[in-house]
Order: sequence, then C-alpha cells, then structure tokens
Amino acid sequence: MKISAKVEYACIAMAELAAARPKSVNIKSISEKHGLPPRFLVQILLQMKGAGLIASIRGAKGGYKLIGDPRRITLGQIAEAMDGKETAEFEPNSTGDSAVIDEISQVMEKAEEQRQKVLAVSLSTIVKRSKA
Repeated sequence: MKISAKVEYACIAMAELAAARPKSVNIKSISEKHGLPPRFLVQILLQMKGAGLIASIRGAKGGYKLIGDPRRITLGQIAEAMDGKETAEFEPNSTGDSAVIDEISQVMEKAEEQRQKVLAVSLSTIVKRSKA
C-alpha cells in the first residue's frame, strides 16, 4: 500500500492538532516542526476542514483546531478524507472461473481487512505513542 505525501502530511498535521487540543495550532508551527511545505499544508488543512474534521480560527492567534474526540478519529478516516475511499477489492479481469482466481480473491480480501485494521489507529493513540 502506497501512502501519498498528502495523506502522510494530513496525518502529521492532525496528530499535531490532537496533541494541542483544545488549543489551535498555526500552519507555520506544524511546518517548521516537521519540515512540511506550508503551501501544501494550507491545501491539506482546507480539505480536512471540508471533511468536517477540523475548524479554522481567525485572527493573529488563529490557526486550526481539531473538532471532536481524537480517540474517534482514525488514520483511515484521514486517508479517506484526503484520497477518497480506497479499497483493495480484487475484481478479476479474466473471464474464466478457476480455483486460482478464487484463491487470489481470498488473499486480496484478507489484505484489505488487514489494511483496514492497521488504519483503524486513532489520533489519540498516535499522540500517546509518540510521547512515550
């Protein structure tokens, strides 16, 4: 599974917002702390706002803050908000019906189940693990 830079940066930014909760965080501080391009972060955070995961705060001390409980926001939700629903559903291109195709399909289904389990990690868990 390849994770896009957009999803990676969104997960980093969201973890920062979860760690700062209930305070807001500005783009500059996230950018400087993690070496992320600020212009790209603006686009990412706007997309997260559009998904209803964060809110923007105006003013000199403004920035972005997390909406909701970080224990309920998962990396999978962030990835979906950034790249859309991505599944590894296997649909054979061949027209035949064979045991090999059935076996491959079962393996692909298991791979998708594992991907979903891995991405079910919450922002709260990420923040706790990173402070350990």
